[in-house]
Amino acid sequence: RVAIQHSAQSPAVRYDLWREILTGRYPVVVGARSAVFSPLKNLGLIVVDEEQETSFKQEEPAPRYHARDAALMRARMENAVAVLGSATPSLESFHLAQSGRYRMLRLPDRVGGANMPRVRLVASRPPKEEPLKDEEKPGRRKKKEITEIPALTNELLQSISETLQRGKQVMLLQNRRGFSPFLVCPNCSQVPMCPNCTVSLTYHQKGHALRCHYCDHREPVPDICSKCGSGDLKAEGFGTQRLEEDLAAHFPTARIMRMDSDSTTRRGAHGKMVSAFAAGEYDLLVGTQMIAKGLDFPGVELAAVVQADTELFYPDFRSSERGAALILQISGRAGRREETGTVIVQTAVPDHPVLRTAIAGDWEEFARNQLKARADGCFPPFARLVLLRALGKDESAVARAMLRLKNLLGHSGTVEVLGPAPAVILKLKNLFRYQLLVRTTRQQDAAGVKLRTAVRQALTEYKQARIEPGVTIEVDVDPQSIT
Repeated sequence: RVAIQHSAQSPAVRYDLWREILTGRYPVVVGARSAVFSPLKNLGLIVVDEEQETSFKQEEPAPRYHARDAALMRARMENAVAVLGSATPSLESFHLAQSGRYRMLRLPDRVGGANMPRVRLVASRPPKEEPLKDEEKPGRRKKKEITEIPALTNELLQSISETLQRGKQVMLLQNRRGFSPFLVCPNCSQVPMCPNCTVSLTYHQKGHALRCHYCDHREPVPDICSKCGSGDLKAEGFGTQRLEEDLAAHFPTARIMRMDSDSTTRRGAHGKMVSAFAAGEYDLLVGTQMIAKGLDFPGVELAAVVQADTELFYPDFRSSERGAALILQISGRAGRREETGTVIVQTAVPDHPVLRTAIAGDWEEFARNQLKARADGCFPPFARLVLLRALGKDESAVARAMLRLKNLLGHSGTVEVLGPAPAVILKLKNLFRYQLLVRTTRQQDAAGVKLRTAVRQALTEYKQARIEPGVTIEVDVDPQSIT
């Protein structure tokens, strides 16, 4: 008697489930974030699987709660047990376990006694520019065998070939969907941009369209450059669609499946794909981070990260943690039975200390090193953070609003204010974005009372003054990203 809850269900179905859980028909509830609020009357256990996942934080719409923290609080209120499961626990949870606040239960061995995979770092080569030609449009690209794939090193291609020859399966992680991240004109360097956001448009070969992955703006691929009139636009970089197509040309007899948010839009598509690959109906799986976690494919002998640097160098203090976790998670998909698996990580910086620690498979050593860096930089778990972001159609008004809030926060004298600064994506869905980061140290403000008091007081004074009409202020307590 298990209830399944998720956001794809209709309001009527979710309402019926809520009532049946309340009456006791379903004593077990499995679901995403909102499942933590299920009306179980005699709650004894809450399990948060993959607790390090930032998707547990509700970003839009408000309230911006973290389901893991809500689970811990509800377990405390109802005298229940909370289990946080992860092969790569968040640094916050790891720190609390190290300090004795949590009890750490280790699983040092793999299921069934399988050996840990062999992990190798491989220096990647710079991608080659390729012009978009008529034959690349849907149904026109020639299906011919190619000798190399620019996104993959010769070492990785050779390993894929040998693995497929042995009748084993391969998984390739490329955490970027679409065919190419952007198009560029080689004559004037013009890049087609989203009219609503300050991001480049991603080229999707299916439909021969340019799409924004933030506001879903779509437009056809131009025949010529809008700036200089050149007809030689080039596709830069690699997404899952391009990787799938190049692999099909290089390994014409291989059965290839792509799993990303574009290929799993239909109801039940994800489950069918997982079942088909587990049953051996496909030889090679290409996908984004959704293929890296929690899947058990006995036939996978080789797993690879195509571009490890994508996550590692994102401008956020959690980027190293996320990048290393993703590498270790995909490593866990290889060699889960009798034979030892192999993991290849392609990177432009093979000597990076984070990568070196990550491929050693010692998450605890990595976590200790990162915690030292976090302590030196005064970031969580050694600090409490609140992110204030102003949004509006007038950029100057948005900037003035943040300056006003900074001045109001400065009067408290109890918090540190960083900024204001433009968000990494300055304009999103036709709204300009500026932000402030407000923090206190854990030693000075363990419960975050001073931080919350200062922010509330500043927001109250700002609203009473009505400084910038048309500007919305968002408040994100304990933000998972500061970009």
